[in-house]
Amino acid sequence: MMTSNEHPYTIGDAVIVRTVTMYYTGRIVRVYPGELVLSDAAWIGDAGQWSEALKTGILKEVEPYPDQCIVSRAAIVDVAPWAHPLPRNVVCSVSYFYKKSLSWVGDEPKKRRKLEYRGPSRNTAGLE
Repeated sequence: MMTSNEHPYTIGDAVIVRTVTMYYTGRIVRVYPGELVLSDAAWIGDAGQWSEALKTGILKEVEPYPDQCIVSRAAIVDVAPWAHPLPRNVVCSVSYFYKKSLSWVGDEPKKRRKLEYRGPSRNTAGLE
């Protein structure tokens, strides 16, 4: 059994942290009884399929912190090694911005209908 000062983390390891509500990537720099401090940290809004993200390092939505973030250890579900470069650029899914602009067209059953974009003609997401 671990004492309050012991933990299973290794300082300097790159990890992806799954909490009860969110994901984070980063490098472990400090471990406190109630917190895990990550440098080169990023909030992961959408990891996609978990096993694929772990295998390939491809994440669907990323918002990097300028440097560090502190994660409550009480909220951690699991921590996995991150064997890929830590994401430091914003990544967003275009479908997130256009989701409400898509609609089914036609009278056929849904699986046979065509999904068509019915949103504004300009790029409302600000993506080029």
